[in-house]
Amino acid sequence: MLRGRKAAQIKGLDQYDFDKLAKTEGSPRERRRFLVFAHLQEGKTFTETAGVEIESVDIWFQDEARVGQRGTVTRTWANKGTRPRLARQQQFEYAYIFGAICPVRDEAVGLVMPAVNTEAMLVHLEYISMKIPEGRHAVIVLDRAAWHTTKRLKRFSNISLLPLPPVSPELNPTEQVWQTLRDEHLANRCYEDYDAITMACCDAWNAFVDTPTRVRRLCSRPWAIL
Repeated sequence: MLRGRKAAQIKGLDQYDFDKLAKTEGSPRERRRFLVFAHLQEGKTFTETAGVEIESVDIWFQDEARVGQRGTVTRTWANKGTRPRLARQQQFEYAYIFGAICPVRDEAVGLVMPAVNTEAMLVHLEYISMKIPEGRHAVIVLDRAAWHTTKRLKRFSNISLLPLPPVSPELNPTEQVWQTLRDEHLANRCYEDYDAITMACCDAWNAFVDTPTRVRRLCSRPWAIL
């Protein structure tokens, strides 16, 4: 049942017959919206309205990182008193790592793609959906990139997307994954072509996720534990 502040948030809905509105509405999106309001009128919680129990929800984080020939230069070992030189390419070949992590379950789903767009995002969501155990529901926290918020994204029954506030990368632990991959595997390197970039990205991602508890230790946040 809804109590206190949440109950006050829907005060005033009683003047509408949302069941009736849902039956006469032609737009599927608006029909679902009216049905949600109808359930709230009945005193159900938001998780009950979505048909998901809070105990079955896992918080995931998702993001993308570009890796390419104009790569990252980072710290390196050198003899004391020397100034090491590092090569940096001037070509423009890139690949993109799509990464999703679930710190509580210590799980991750990664893909290396040639571009970032809606089609690539759909492929990643499909792989994440297949990774989620039966009976669980994933709330995926992600930024507001155009390919994250477009209406063209397919809906998955075991996934809900939760966009972050604008300009708040500090709330997405996946950013630390990218920094770790660059520091340990991808920085200070030259790549001959796209295939070399792809192989380096795959090796770096696999080395990270194959280390037990690495995702949990690096990416856990107290506010993301339900």
